[in-house]
Amino acid sequence: MKLPPRLSLADLPSPVGRLEGLSRHAGAELWVKRDDRASAVYGGSKVRKLEFVLARPGLLEAGCIASAGAAGSHHLLALALHLERLGRRPCSVVVPQAAGPGVLANLAVIASLSERLIPCPSRVAVPLALALHLARHRDGGRARAALVEPGATAPDGMAGMVLAGLELAEQVHEGLLPAPGTVVVAGGTGGVAAGLALGLGHGGLVCRLRVAAAVERWALGRTRLSWLVARAARAVGMDRDAARRVEVVLDRGALGPGYGAANAESRLALDLARDLDGLDLETTYTAKALAALLAHAGSDPQPILLWNTHGGPAPGDRAIPGWERRLGGALGPLLRTATAVKV
Repeated sequence: MKLPPRLSLADLPSPVGRLEGLSRHAGAELWVKRDDRASAVYGGSKVRKLEFVLARPGLLEAGCIASAGAAGSHHLLALALHLERLGRRPCSVVVPQAAGPGVLANLAVIASLSERLIPCPSRVAVPLALALHLARHRDGGRARAALVEPGATAPDGMAGMVLAGLELAEQVHEGLLPAPGTVVVAGGTGGVAAGLALGLGHGGLVCRLRVAAAVERWALGRTRLSWLVARAARAVGMDRDAARRVEVVLDRGALGPGYGAANAESRLALDLARDLDGLDLETTYTAKALAALLAHAGSDPQPILLWNTHGGPAPGDRAIPGWERRLGGALGPLLRTATAVKV
């Protein structure tokens, strides 16, 4: 295996633990991979990808480091916080999101730590918005801006999730947890799932990877996942056939009204995780992953592992007074109600 250049941003390996309360509730043996503890700055699986993406030659010297995400994007939040420790600020393209728990807190920090905020009307318009912004920073044909792909889902970024899969396999071999029959993870841009499938398979874990879709069908499907696995395999010099040891199941049952919109199942999962095991999730990704897990727990006799990709609450002390003014008149349109979120 070969790896792209890498920074040291994460505290790894992230711990694993048994979910005692949720196990009793579900009548199944449930475990959790605590990527929320992967960094004291801001954890979650985003930091695993950023370790590689931010190590690209010349990226930190670029005139502008641009990326995109929703109003409460954990990716944009993680990017802003980790760039700050490296002495840089991102240019953030921000699209509307349902106004749920934590969204405003995340947006406050993103707005405060970004060099520039560019409101974008919809997720489908993000590629154009990023292309236009990058074009404005070109001088004589030379790029003066660097792109961090949404979700940091790029071949080098996914290397971090390949290593994550290998990390879990090693923890199983060390006896820190039993081999899971199913690993459940939320699916957004697809980079976490693709990297995990490759890493778990290469690490010798023969299991099911249940990907709880947190985005609509047009944004994440089996063709995209297969394409991402191939790109990740090339990035780390690994045989993509390793991923075939893992049965990937794309589960849309917990999606609800759409991306970023909570539903009854995700709200219940959020409350159960907090009340039964003291586990903090969020409704965009991880609560939907737990909802998908609970919906199928009774049919799986083997241990089930929830991969907690959540980074934790936004550090409120990083928000500056008057951050709303940086959005001009766009704050309201960026925080839509769940019923208004349509693509």
